[in-house]
Amino acid sequence: MVRTNHYALKFLLDQRLSTPPQHHWVTKLFGYDFTVEFRPGTFNIMADALSRHHDDDAAAHAISGPSFELFAELRREVQENPDLRALRDTGVAQRSTPWRVVDGLILYGNRVFIPEGSPLVPMVLDLAHSAGHEGFQKTLQRLRSEFFIDHDSGLVRDFVRSCAVCQQNKVDSL
Repeated sequence: MVRTNHYALKFLLDQRLSTPPQHHWVTKLFGYDFTVEFRPGTFNIMADALSRHHDDDAAAHAISGPSFELFAELRREVQENPDLRALRDTGVAQRSTPWRVVDGLILYGNRVFIPEGSPLVPMVLDLAHSAGHEGFQKTLQRLRSEFFIDHDSGLVRDFVRSCAVCQQNKVDSL
């Protein structure tokens, strides 16, 4: 008979489980006897989320999202770039329904349009990816919830492949 360590389960259940895969794996863990313990970096060869120890740091609890500076930079880019200015002034009216201009930003539906060659693309990709370093699909989903960039899947794939944090914590597949 397998005994479950109730303290470890209580720890897992006290954490905020927000996605269906998290709920799935917690139900799988119910059948095992395990403990959750902290190991300092020298004794922890492969750190994971449960073994990392963080001091109560406000930056660790901060909610990330698009900042006002980013939108100000986007407005400035639309104002300074002649192609974007023409798109804002006349091109949006000639395109289909989801295109519109709101507060100096070009929107596609409810998403902010960023041209593929914009110098702000790396900042936006970092914003979408660094929220969790969860790989290509999650980063693309986060990016597409707020922004519209042509050929975004290729940009996201290259960005995730070049992420130092993801490469450092990547587990080799057999």
